[in-house]
Amino acid sequence: MSAPTPHRANVPGDFYVEDGCCTMCGVPFGEAPELFGQCDDSRGYMHCFVKRQPQTTSELSDMLSALQFSEFECIRYRGTDRLIQLKLVELNCGEACDHLPTDLQQRVNRDVWKRRGFLAGLWAELGFGRAPEKPWWKFWR
Repeated sequence: MSAPTPHRANVPGDFYVEDGCCTMCGVPFGEAPELFGQCDDSRGYMHCFVKRQPQTTSELSDMLSALQFSEFECIRYRGTDRLIQLKLVELNCGEACDHLPTDLQQRVNRDVWKRRGFLAGLWAELGFGRAPEKPWWKFWR
């Protein structure tokens, strides 16, 4: 499975919104309005993006809340800060981390087995990341 691609409007940094994933659910704007923006995508639909990276612990908390409650795991973390990775794993959002260390990845894989069932768990355990089925909201890709 290919790695997620950040939307071009995201600012540089550890958090980003995956290109082609946003459904404009409104969750990021409710949880962290100061960190997210929206734009017209070149494909003709609205798309949210990270307009500013969190700078304070309060903003980081807001970002993690947006990531946790977003509907389709479109908000992702590509950083390597162990404390943030651990917090995301504890929130059952470890799959949103692009670079988990082995011990945390194994923990996420076990959680996938519990939440999604045998085939998705096996896929994750074999190191392929998320299960290969194309989510319904990515029908245009």
